Amino acid sequence: MQTIFFSVIIIIAGSGLSDQFETESGLYRLSHDQNYQTVRIGDQVWMAENLNAHYFNNGDSIPEAKSAQEWEAAWEAGQPAWTYYEEKPAYGNNYGKLYNRAAIHDARGLCPKGSHVPTDQDWRQLEIYIGLLSDEADSYGWRGTIAGKLKSTRVAPGPHPRWDLPNAGATNTTGFSALPGGYRTGRPNYAEQQQSSFRKLGNEASFWSAEGGGRALAAERTEIFRGSSKISDGFGLAVRCVSDNDF
Repeated sequence: MQTIFFSVIIIIAGSGLSDQFETESGLYRLSHDQNYQTVRIGDQVWMAENLNAHYFNNGDSIPEAKSAQEWEAAWEAGQPAWTYYEEKPAYGNNYGKLYNRAAIHDARGLCPKGSHVPTDQDWRQLEIYIGLLSDEADSYGWRGTIAGKLKSTRVAPGPHPRWDLPNAGATNTTGFSALPGGYRTGRPNYAEQQQSSFRKLGNEASFWSAEGGGRALAAERTEIFRGSSKISDGFGLAVRCVSDNDF
């Protein structure tokens, strides 16, 4: 993996110190897969788009689940899998892939070399840098009013990828450019379901953390969600990789 920066450092000033960020854009260049836009936010370098990888770092293919039955079989076997939202490749072009927990923990490496699936501490570092108070960062559920700094400003009725209205507070001043690719449920989590299902396209951006709690942003909220417990292995969420080294 090679990180190439192609823009100058930008200071984005807002109404107060908590709205001043040092950001820098770039890309991850991969030999076996596509390139990914990146953004430096403070001392961290994050992907500025969702992971869309077909392969692990050693070149092995990541299995695609093309049906609810295949998705559930991977969950039951503890095997890695990815899916497109509603199993439609067009959504993958816009929002990347949804990965199960086994994929993010696979020893072959899901993120590009030199980066990793963010830990809870990686997410907390980002949140505090852009203005979340430390005591809020330590809490769970919906916290703070910083989500808009991470959300893309693309909105309905424009074409995908975009947020449903009202896309509360969205400014994207960090350049993180979060988009609402929704998520896939695991059948065991919803007793009324006969199989897994897709939810919240256009309304929610849901991302894995390495520990499994994850983060979420919603169209109608300015808060950012921190999960208090591990998300089921049967769920499929987006991935935003972060560099192994601070800068």
